[in-house]
Amino acid sequence: MGRGSSGKTSMRSIIFDNYEPIDTRRLCATNEIETTHFPFLGHMLFNIKDCGGQDTFFNDYLSHKRRHLFHNIDVFVYLFEAKNEDEEFAKDLKQFQSLLSAICKGSPLVNVFCLIHKMDLVKPDQREKLFKDRENELINISKPAKISCYMTSIWDESLYGVINKF
Repeated sequence: MGRGSSGKTSMRSIIFDNYEPIDTRRLCATNEIETTHFPFLGHMLFNIKDCGGQDTFFNDYLSHKRRHLFHNIDVFVYLFEAKNEDEEFAKDLKQFQSLLSAICKGSPLVNVFCLIHKMDLVKPDQREKLFKDRENELINISKPAKISCYMTSIWDESLYGVINKF
């Protein structure tokens, strides 16, 4: 999950549909929820829900779709766009907190991953500081839930390193 245009569908398409990063430019915004089933390691099945990040969908997720969407989840991934200004990041944090609360109620053993995404758009000498600042803020607002944070980009191998952590 994540706000609109954070890169959720691009990430899913690269990892599971073998898209090249350049090919993600032709993807459209996700409407509502797109569920995809992927066999994994021969004996597991990933059910991935790619949720549209527009505000109208977000409100619906927390009200009408809450029971269906947030129960029996093993892994929750939230994307934060790295280049978002403080005001946009604050909106992200508020949305993340609401979703995390709902998910922890319906799936108390959920593993939570926060991806600071599109790090390629941040100047190389500013990446580590930006990531650490965001990570510290996310850890603080997520308590008592434990989260793991990672830097990602569709333009390098960082996506695949994170997938191995799930």
